[in-house]
Amino acid sequence: MSRITQPFIIVTGGPGYEEIDSVRRITNFSTGKLATTLANFLTEAGCSVCSLISDAAPYSGVNKARWVIPFSNSKDILEKLKKFETKQVRAVFHAAALSDFTVAKVESRSGTKLSRTGKILSTESPIIYLKPSPKVIKHLRTLFPKAFLVGWKYEVTGKPMGVIQKGTQQILLNKTDLCVVNGPAYGNGFGVVNDEGLAGHVSNDKALFRILLKNLSRHR
Repeated sequence: MSRITQPFIIVTGGPGYEEIDSVRRITNFSTGKLATTLANFLTEAGCSVCSLISDAAPYSGVNKARWVIPFSNSKDILEKLKKFETKQVRAVFHAAALSDFTVAKVESRSGTKLSRTGKILSTESPIIYLKPSPKVIKHLRTLFPKAFLVGWKYEVTGKPMGVIQKGTQQILLNKTDLCVVNGPAYGNGFGVVNDEGLAGHVSNDKALFRILLKNLSRHR
């Protein structure tokens, strides 16, 4: 990666994954498409963009970001974000769908700890113990105190107002600037949430990108 000497924008995206053994993993259905197209939109708007994209993201469209850096799991992306701590980061759009859990240990039904360095035999009927993964979003304000920070909140169950409230809670808890909410619980399109509630609704990703860029231009 070339040396970064000017203000730039980080866009994270795609599914984080946590390894069970050397061939199996816990992941989700995120494709990385929205983050890639957001990185492309910002690049075409004249921004200098660094795309931190999951190496498991199935979306294969061209990523036009100036820098494209793969990551695997929550620990990995946090370590890579920390490398930018002293750089001139103007904004972070944290759209990566990271796992809430990582594997603590794997045991057989008899209680014997199973090695995760190879492939666990299917005949073992293993019990997988999980523990919370690092919450990357809670570190962003410390890493980038002056940056414009945007998180995402995707919810499957509940009602739109509940999703909006969760978005506001995310902002207050992590000291971010905005939260994009979407998913079946929110309904069609995207909600842009600030610390007071719903600040705007858009019907598609291009409209979302425009409103995010507009808010970025207002941030000082």
